[in-house]
Amino acid sequence: MASLERALTRDAYNWINGLARNAAKEIMNDLAEAGPEWSGTFKDSWVADAPTGGTSGGVYPYNLADIPKLPATRRDAERKIKYIIGNTGTYRDWE
Repeated sequence: MASLERALTRDAYNWINGLARNAAKEIMNDLAEAGPEWSGTFKDSWVADAPTGGTSGGVYPYNLADIPKLPATRRDAERKIKYIIGNTGTYRDWE
């Protein structure tokens, strides 16, 4: 029974983390579409940084492979900040 309970809990954590991963992908795509695209470099420079140690990005349009996976642990599922989305373009407006 305990192993079934652990498996169900792990599935729930994976589901929660999957929701956050999908949200990060959608946000990155929305930012890419809203931002400037003189050369496309800024549009292709969005990244998702997971506080658990993973950073990844890709090129627009972003997909789930561009978002780091989160561990299926209680600590990570309950973490308030799952991803920090930023842009690595060198000419962005903020520093």
